Amino acid sequence: MSARLRTLSLACLAGLLLLHVAWHLWWFVPTALPVVLVVGLATAPAALALLACAFNLRDGLLIGGIFALGYFCHGVMEAWAVPAERIPALLAVLLASGQIVLLAAAAMVEKRERRKAAAALA
Repeated sequence: MSARLRTLSLACLAGLLLLHVAWHLWWFVPTALPVVLVVGLATAPAALALLACAFNLRDGLLIGGIFALGYFCHGVMEAWAVPAERIPALLAVLLASGQIVLLAAAAMVEKRERRKAAAALA
């Protein structure tokens, strides 16, 4: 069960990365700043967390959860401030929330499984 929740959490993190690429390269191309700068800054946290997941899934998802808090705040701010970008912003909020909730659920399931194993040994 915990592995499935972690996989879904990883999918949300990858979805955040793909959403921001599509958001800034296709959906709403930035005009005030260079596109490469905006895409690089928007995708760097998710890309770094996914890179960390390649080495250690649990720690990478924890890093991704911390970065997802920033994506959540950015999505809420964009949805509030720029009505034209409300759809991708709310998608970012949904994916970031999903990543955080699934990560927390996986941790709770893992903790419950450890308690059951410890109780069985006692």
